[in-house]
Amino acid sequence: MEPTPTPPIYESAPARPQFLTILCVLTFLSCAWGIYDSIVTYATADTASSIAQEALDEAADRMQGREGAEFVERIMGTVQGSLSPENLRKSAISKLVYNLLTLLGAILMFNLRRVGYYAYLGGVIAGFLLPILLIGGLVGFASSTGVFFSIIFTILYGTQLKYMR
Repeated sequence: MEPTPTPPIYESAPARPQFLTILCVLTFLSCAWGIYDSIVTYATADTASSIAQEALDEAADRMQGREGAEFVERIMGTVQGSLSPENLRKSAISKLVYNLLTLLGAILMFNLRRVGYYAYLGGVIAGFLLPILLIGGLVGFASSTGVFFSIIFTILYGTQLKYMR
């Protein structure tokens, strides 16, 4: 009787930590929603802007003659500028870039590629800076605050770099 041949030894891929898997799945879901939302916002910017304008006009009419009406009108003026079709489209483009870069980073990190962390980080930076650069001023800054959770995720992903090559 001949001995059974030993199977060749293959290097097994390192196991992905469960925590990294959870972070990536949460990022996949968030990015999928963000990409969808960016596309819809871009496509419906004119309609959304006119609906928001009507709502702001109605609110301004209700405030007429009340205490603090001037202050509220100044705030509404700023909000109206941010809700112009042009600014909605610029915001949608910046969110799309942000979501695509962070999605790319998450896919790479899911495959244990360290470069994914830097793609993700680039997406977070783009998500913060692009609205400020494209829209400008306080409105752009307010649009960029949505990256808050991504900053937390950047830190959490950083704890997983030791498992990536």
